[in-house]
Order: sequence, then C-alpha cells, then structure tokens
Amino acid sequence: MKNLKNLRSAVFAAAALFICLYAVSAQEGGPGRPGGVPALFAPAEKTTRSRMIQVGGRLRPAASIEHSSPAAGVVREVFVSPGDGVAEGDLLFSVDRSEAGQSFRLAAVRSRIAGTISAVQAEPEQEVSDGESLVTVIGRSGYILEAQISDKDAYKVALGQKVQAGTAAGLLFSGTLTNRSPEPDYSTGLYSLRFDFPPSPDLHPGTFVLVDLPADTLTGFFVPADALDRRYGRNFLWLADRQKQVYVRREVVPGGSMGSDILIASGLSEGEEYLLKPTGRERADAPLPAPGDQPKRRP
Repeated sequence: MKNLKNLRSAVFAAAALFICLYAVSAQEGGPGRPGGVPALFAPAEKTTRSRMIQVGGRLRPAASIEHSSPAAGVVREVFVSPGDGVAEGDLLFSVDRSEAGQSFRLAAVRSRIAGTISAVQAEPEQEVSDGESLVTVIGRSGYILEAQISDKDAYKVALGQKVQAGTAAGLLFSGTLTNRSPEPDYSTGLYSLRFDFPPSPDLHPGTFVLVDLPADTLTGFFVPADALDRRYGRNFLWLADRQKQVYVRREVVPGGSMGSDILIASGLSEGEEYLLKPTGRERADAPLPAPGDQPKRRP
C-alpha cells in the first residue's frame, strides 16, 4: 500500500511539473509570435528574387594537346606512359625518318604544355605516318564544362557572369560562363554553353557537375499564393488597418511568380500588413482578431 501511495505521489508531481512547464511555454510563446500563436499578418517588404535553372555535364581539361609524328618513319623511343606528369619541353618520343637521305636523322617530339600524359598510341619500332597522333597531354590550367540550355532561357543568362557549381559529393566551387553558341542545334532547339573553372586538387576530368544559373529576376512585393482571395476572376488581399483595428479588402494585380509566392504588381505598399491565409469569413470593416485569437475557417 505504501508503494502504491508513493507511485501516486510521483505521478501527481510529474503532472504538476508538466502543467507548469506548459503554462510557461504558452506565456513565452512558440513559433510565429509571443504566446505560441502563429502570425496572422505579415508586412509587405520589397525583395529581389531569381528563378534558378540547372544545367549539367562532365568536366574536361581546358587544354588537351595531341602530339603527332613530324614525319613518316619508325618510332625509336617512347619516353612517357599514361599518367606521367610532364613539364613543357619534356621529351615524349622520337621518330626515325624514312625519307630518302634522311633516315639517319631522329625527330624528337617534346611536350608543348605542362600537364599529364593522357594517352600514348606509340611503341618502339612502330611504323607511323606523317601527322599521326601519338601522345596526348592534358594541361593543368583548369577545366571547362559544355552544357545545353533551352532556347527560352538561352538569352536570359549573361556571358561573363559568375556561377556556382557542385558535385554529387557536395563539393561547391565557382566558375564563369564564357560562351554561348550563336545558334542552337536546330533538331533540338538547345544552345550550347561553355563554363570555365580554375584548377583545383579536388576536381578531376570527367567529374559530373551541376551549375546553378539565375534566369529571371523579379523585384517587388511577394506574398504566398494562399494570401490571395480570388473572387469572380479578381484578386484581393485582406489588410490590417491598425488605427481602426479593422479589416480592409484591397484589390491587387498579380505579376509573375517565384515558386509558391506571387509578385504583386500593384495594390500593395511597403509596410502594409496582409492576412497570410484568409478563412473566407473576413468582412470589410470587421474587427481584427484580438491578440491570441485564431480565426475559424469556413466549413
């Protein structure tokens, strides 16, 4: 019996503590405004918003140089392998010319850029023709990305603008939009864009990246779509007249949209408070709800 009484005392003490904490929470307020009541009205504030579009593709080295045989002949030596790093002027391979009277002269081919050996298509004693590509060197000067964009957005992006790109692993880095094709691919209607990115030890050829591009930019007063009271093809906002403490119904003209928010082209001024979510029960010149009250929605 004594244990039962102790258990009951503990339960009553926990309940009393919960009630006290709930009362303090209600007095201090939760999300929205003091008192834990969500805000009913919001002030009109002029902001600038951009509609973002994404394009993607794989990074390629900004420089990729093929080194070809300077003459027909036989490869005598190959001095590099794929993956080797080379400096500008390093020897790549040599060719024994096969022209009459010239067979004793070796033609040495040196790297024209500093970088990494990407491909080697030459072996000693291999016969090669004049101009045949034998060694490819990719540079370390940075990366480029070529991507496609629709015809409706192609001229909404500005050449020279800085862009933000990201990888699937979450790496973010900056680059520049440097070129847009003068005409589209007429079979698809898509234009080509070129982006340039500086070198980074975290980036590699072939990495797939997505680039965010600001397309449309709108400036003005944005309100949630739910704030509009649509009646008979017209749009209204319910405003708060704080001097008279009454509702005011104002017709507004919507402009463009950004996500779920609507740009108000006319009918709303800076600082005016609008009802975030009409219930259908609002009436012009009706008293505003008292602090802490929640309007009931029409059933």
